[in-house]
Amino acid sequence: VHISDVYKKFNENHDRISDKESRILNAILWVGKAHTELDNKIYFLELCFALESLLQVDTDKFINPSITYSISSNCAMISADKYEDRKNVMSKLKQLYSIRSKLAHGKNSDVSNLECEQLFMYISYLLADLANKEIWKRYSSMHELMQEIENQKLGKLTDCETDSIE
Repeated sequence: VHISDVYKKFNENHDRISDKESRILNAILWVGKAHTELDNKIYFLELCFALESLLQVDTDKFINPSITYSISSNCAMISADKYEDRKNVMSKLKQLYSIRSKLAHGKNSDVSNLECEQLFMYISYLLADLANKEIWKRYSSMHELMQEIENQKLGKLTDCETDSIE
């Protein structure tokens, strides 16, 4: 199966899938496209596009947090369960995402195979967690999922937690 066939099928069925499914498929397509690249810079940028297609919502707001903060913190909240693990994921993704910024702003930055592999690993875990973790599976809209993450960041108890208190 060629990536263009997958893309064609994706577009034909686009109106029958949820926002989250659409974003996951789009990210998978970016990852697939990245894997055809020989240039690490292009490969890395296309992996960044995969992350952005998953995690960027509300881009039309007048004021948004930095893309680096938004991507790294949201990925950490989805993929890591413990505070220390979230801090580590966020720190590493900020480091990796700074490479994207350098590339996007015309600074000549080399991208190592290790950096590409690390970013690919984070995207793989993110995709698996969005599809398989019970807490995230129930959301069909990434906007709603991101709202839940924002609530968790601010310390709001989830419905499950408030049920156990009563």
